Amino acid sequence: MRRRLAPGGVATHWLPVNQLSVPESWGIVRAFCAVFEDCSLWSGAGYDWILVGTNGADRPATEEGFARAWRDAGGELRDLGVESPEELGALFIADAATLDSWTSGVPPLVDDRPGRLRPWAPPASERAVYRELQEASACAERFRASPLVRRLWPAALAEHTLPSFEWRGVFDRDYDDPTRPAALADLWAALERSRLRTLPLLLMDSEPRIATIARARHAEGERHPGLAYHLGAAALADRDLAAAARFFEEAGTASVGFHSPELLRVVALGLGGRGAEALALAESLPPASLPPHALPWRAWLIERLRSASGGGRARPPLPKP
Repeated sequence: MRRRLAPGGVATHWLPVNQLSVPESWGIVRAFCAVFEDCSLWSGAGYDWILVGTNGADRPATEEGFARAWRDAGGELRDLGVESPEELGALFIADAATLDSWTSGVPPLVDDRPGRLRPWAPPASERAVYRELQEASACAERFRASPLVRRLWPAALAEHTLPSFEWRGVFDRDYDDPTRPAALADLWAALERSRLRTLPLLLMDSEPRIATIARARHAEGERHPGLAYHLGAAALADRDLAAAARFFEEAGTASVGFHSPELLRVVALGLGGRGAEALALAESLPPASLPPHALPWRAWLIERLRSASGGGRARPPLPKP
């Protein structure tokens, strides 16, 4: 690959670590970094990682050049959850020095040792190793300190990228377990403290293209609870809170994705300044009507809405980076 790259050209290599044991992954990384001395590792989505290397790239892109490239490719990236150049930078995991440390002592994968990649799935315990390596705050610190980033990333953009690692962490947690106890708190945080639109949709088990289709079907006169759910998700992601509450009410108890439309209606009402109405709705929902994984979400909403109205204990914290 390197011999065929123009000077300064970039090569990428898919590294699906969810299909590989740690030694297998490190053998591939060791082989790639033996050729590309400025190798780096990035997250694609969850446990689909990307190795990147260059043929002697030695100067940063200008902010103007970066913005121009973003105008060309940004639409597709936004639909995938990479909503800004800063979000792209927040996919960083590690550069060459860190990868050399992680892979120390592991022989590189080579053509005449194909048995280093085994034909069966790795044990579940391997995923915990990968989860720790892509923990967002640690990746942010490595990004901040990376000589590669200082050499190739526009300086002002790199500084502005650091806060985006928080939302990368939310994406990773959701990718790993969308039914975790803090899932609804993560959604609330993204809606309240960011301008992101694709991330909230993904957290609600929807996405931009589904929203586009749902709006077109609705304009054609189609009505059913599943459609109302995705319209509610789209309205909530757009912070059209009143419309979101109406659509989720129309969705009723429809089973779409991992989230209850009733709880998402509570979120829309709560964020829309209708706290008393939101609290009354949350308290009226029988626990037996919700799936087991949603019970902590209902409890968190009730506690948060009570404390916001002054009728409870200290406001429950939102997730930190």
